[in-house]
Amino acid sequence: MNIFVLSHRCGHCVHHQVVMGPDEYQALKARCVGQPCPVCGDRPRTEEDLQLVAPREHVDAAADGSGPWGNVLRPTADFAGFGSDGPGRQFTRGAFASSLRDKMYGQATSARKAEHELISRAFTTLLAAQIGIDAHQHGEHAKAVLWLERAAPVAKTPSEVAAVRLHLGLSLIELREPGRAEAALRDATEQTGADPVFRSAAARQLGNVRKELGDLAGARAAFQLAIDLGIPEFAVEGAINLGMLEDEAGHQAEARRLWEFAYDKATNDRSRAFAAHNLGWYWEQAGDLTKSRRFYQLAAKSSVPEVATRAAQRLRVLPASSRRFFGRRS
Repeated sequence: MNIFVLSHRCGHCVHHQVVMGPDEYQALKARCVGQPCPVCGDRPRTEEDLQLVAPREHVDAAADGSGPWGNVLRPTADFAGFGSDGPGRQFTRGAFASSLRDKMYGQATSARKAEHELISRAFTTLLAAQIGIDAHQHGEHAKAVLWLERAAPVAKTPSEVAAVRLHLGLSLIELREPGRAEAALRDATEQTGADPVFRSAAARQLGNVRKELGDLAGARAAFQLAIDLGIPEFAVEGAINLGMLEDEAGHQAEARRLWEFAYDKATNDRSRAFAAHNLGWYWEQAGDLTKSRRFYQLAAKSSVPEVATRAAQRLRVLPASSRRFFGRRS
């Protein structure tokens, strides 16, 4: 079975060889730990830094017994000592032989680097996006960023680009790198031919990141894009957060319109709870305590503890007012 070893530290193929059985397979990672990558020189530190990949047809052949897997050829007695360093095998290398060996070694090293660069590019095209997205979903965000940054330049369709850049941005948010996250999410939203689900999810998060960075105009534009793309989950969250920005800017009527839209279109209890609480707050400030109490009661019955607690507190103190409200973040 032809096995390729990928490094999650540098994103390159660091080794490949034919292995004939499970013992060789199990030992392969250990063999590569601490060895320099032929492409960039980085050294994997642990076996967790490495991943083994094999062609599907080789795996299938091993599974159904049609290949030589497990049938390791061993030397006969006549060759038992061949290649050993036992007595009688020591020799002295002359200056010319040493020089020739060094030259040949340098050429072999260059050829190996070129070979592994080609293999690494092939695996980047085939697997980088999958490895990166899987890593993000498992909370391995540094690993996700490495592979998704390698995947982005080779993504072929607008949807592939948007998906890669979206997950890259999400991992960068988790790593507390909002500047880099903003760039990745912006790229995802700009893929106009992509699946709107990817663009809408990216727009919602882009609004949050831009708000964190102090770019309120940019945040408004991103939240509005999430609404305009029409994917209910992200449109609702965009409307809740855009309503917050409008309220903070003194545009209370526009904030109410957005929160009413969010409440009516909410696809889950969490979003509906946030929208109901904010509408309760709006009507409290507007002096309509009947409407305010109704929305607070709806929020207080939700399954979202933070919203239910705040709404219950407001119900106990009406008609007193507060500038506390919630926005949807994720």
